[in-house]
Amino acid sequence: MTPAEGTARRTFLRTGAASLAALAAGAVLTPSAHAAEDARDQPMSPLTLWLRGAPAFVRDGRLFTDLVGDQRPEQWLLSAQPQHGPDTFVIEKADRSGVGLVTPEEAGEPVAVRPLIVMPSYPPRFPQTELFRITPVDAERRAYLVTSALPDGAPRHLARARMEDFSLRPKPVFARPALGDGGPEPVEIRFA
Repeated sequence: MTPAEGTARRTFLRTGAASLAALAAGAVLTPSAHAAEDARDQPMSPLTLWLRGAPAFVRDGRLFTDLVGDQRPEQWLLSAQPQHGPDTFVIEKADRSGVGLVTPEEAGEPVAVRPLIVMPSYPPRFPQTELFRITPVDAERRAYLVTSALPDGAPRHLARARMEDFSLRPKPVFARPALGDGGPEPVEIRFA
């Protein structure tokens, strides 16, 4: 075995075993498998989601963004779900009430915030509507693509509607395919 192979194997074993142990303990991991190796195994603090400069909050079981700063940003925790694939997470409210983000079946519906369904298995399994892939776009700006893990069609990213009215009312958040040539909009993740 070459030194490079040995290093790669040790890294895989260390991060794989730590991820499984953290998952079994219900720990929350950093939002990307591409994070610095020394930060991957550390618990994550609560975070807030920001879409186009507006913080996300919950109203009537749906996710909205606040354009004027009247609402307190909702705090979330990311729970890694490596059994569903790399960079796959459940986004749950920080109060650990079992309530989290759920992608609607129809692309035109806002993202729901409701109790999560956990399949009785080990490791626990979640429906595809409750899983999100979080991949870094620009680590300096804390920008990530938050993509629904639904297997059908084009990937659906968390985003506000591009065509919005000119009022300052809260705007719903949707899980939509990237529109036009601009590509998907990154979500800013700010740690509380």
